[in-house]
Amino acid sequence: MSEVDPIIEAELEAFRQTLPEEDRCEIRDDGIPWDVVKARFLAKRDHGMLEMVDVATYWANVRSISVIDEDHALSEQVDLNKPIIIIKWKNDVGVVKDRVIDGSHRLFKAHHKGISTLPAYILSTEEGRLCISSHYPLGR
Repeated sequence: MSEVDPIIEAELEAFRQTLPEEDRCEIRDDGIPWDVVKARFLAKRDHGMLEMVDVATYWANVRSISVIDEDHALSEQVDLNKPIIIIKWKNDVGVVKDRVIDGSHRLFKAHHKGISTLPAYILSTEEGRLCISSHYPLGR
C-alpha cells in the first residue's frame, strides 16, 4: 500500500475558499459519503496529470445509481472540460472497483452528445479513504 501524505486542514480550507461558495461543502453519497472538495484538493495537490477515460464505460457504472437532472446536465453550466473524479475503491471483500464521485452530469452530457472520452483524475484507494466524510466510520 503506497503512503499518501495526510491532508493538512489549513491547506484544505484555503483550497475550499478558492471554490465558488456553492461548491465548498459538496458531498456525494453513493452509499459512502464522499467529500468531493477533499478529492478535488488531492487531485490538484498530488496529481496534475489527467487521463482521458471512456465515457460509455463510466456512464454504465453510474447511470443506475445517479439521479440526473437532464435539463441541468445539458445546460452550459455543465462543463465537459472539467475533469471527473474517479476513486479506485476496494470493497469489503477486497475487489477494487472504480467509483465516480464527481462528474455524473458530465458523463450524462458527454454520452448524450456522443462524446467518447472525458478528462479524469483517478485517485488511489488510499487517497479515497481520505475523501470519506468524517462522520462515516471508515473515514476515521
